[in-house]
Order: sequence, then C-alpha cells, then structure tokens
Amino acid sequence: MEDSITKTNKSAKSILENAKNKLDFARKIKNENSSIFIFIDVDSTGSLEEDRIIQIEYIIYSFNNDYIEYSKELCNPGIKIKFEASEVNSITNEMIENKPLFENTNFYKILNKNNDSSNYLIAHNIGFDLYMIEKENFLNNYTLIDTKICSNHLLNNMSNYRLSYLKYALGLYNISPQVINKYKSKNIMEGYALDTKVLFLELYKLVKSKFKNTDPLNVMTFITENDKIPF
Repeated sequence: MEDSITKTNKSAKSILENAKNKLDFARKIKNENSSIFIFIDVDSTGSLEEDRIIQIEYIIYSFNNDYIEYSKELCNPGIKIKFEASEVNSITNEMIENKPLFENTNFYKILNKNNDSSNYLIAHNIGFDLYMIEKENFLNNYTLIDTKICSNHLLNNMSNYRLSYLKYALGLYNISPQVINKYKSKNIMEGYALDTKVLFLELYKLVKSKFKNTDPLNVMTFITENDKIPF
C-alpha cells in the first residue's frame, strides 16, 4: 500500500500538472474574431471505401462577421447511389445526373482557399465527413472540432448524442428559426449544418463558463483530438 507521503506527493504532482495545463491553454488563446468556422454536413453514396460525396451542406461563420455564407450543393460522384443511402438522405441518381464533380463545386474552392490551422472545420462526427472529403484529393490543414465528441464529454445525463436528439433535448430547435429569420439574405435553411452551428455555440458558452481562464476553442479542439477532458 502507498504511504501517506507518497499519496501526498502524487496529489501535489497532479495539482501542478493541472495548473500547467491551464496555463498552457491560457497562453494558446487565439484571436477567434480572425478565424473562419466552416460547419459541414456530408451526404454520400454510402459509407464504404468506394463511396463518394453526393451533397455538401455548409455554413461559413465568424465571431466578427456572423453568418457569411450558407449553401447546399449536389454533386455527381461518378458512381451509383446505394438504395440504403437514398433511404437516409432522399437523394436519387436522377437528382445528381447533371451535377458537377465535387472538385468543381463552390464548396471545394472555399475549402481550399481557407485551408489553414487558424480556421476551423466543424461537424457532428467530423471523422466521417473528413474521411469522405479527403477522398477528393484534399489534404486537411484546418483545426477540427467534433460537436459529437465534445457533447459526449461536456453534457451530462444525455441518453443519446445524436445531433437530432440533442436538438430537442437542449431546446435548440427554438434557436434555429431565429437564425433563419434574422439572416434572411443568407437564405439559410434548416438542416444539420445549422443544427451543428447552433450546438457548437452552446458548447462554446458552456466551456467558457466551466473552464475559467482558458480558451474554449483550445478546450474543444483538445477534446476532439483526445476524446477526453483536458484537465
């Protein structure tokens, strides 16, 4: 068994490590107003290696300029959509027949133009979305935030962490219509991109109140990368 001195030393070491972590996070605070946040939702022909993107929905946002752009683009993947995929996303082969390749979409241009670690790519289950995008000859330099992983660690007493569940469990369905009405000129529509953005801001505020003297973006990035709370 450990003696009391050993336990005290371990406790003191743990306190010092936590203090160092908090100091490191405080030093790494970025200028959030200069960053671009791209919230995405990807639909595909399926989820296997051969599958490709057929639709991308995205919102470009900044803390300084609010909502910059919203769009939903269909694209032709060059392969047939699986019936199981159409069952989920309601997109058919006829709908994408004359659409551009993903690399010719406006989103792909935006994605490459802002591809820098000072900017953020955000999704609910970012692993899947990025997996599909990287099949299109894209090398990611964005800082990633996964609202699903962050929700799993930051929100207590949730029986499920699906985006559609959290939308109603947290009352976010009341916020989305307000955004759509306020930014009519942006033609924002209900969808997973908007739901992800609204959830992100709720998590951001939660982190800001819970982890004092730290940068919420760094905390959420850490959680995304390590699947755990930083300290």
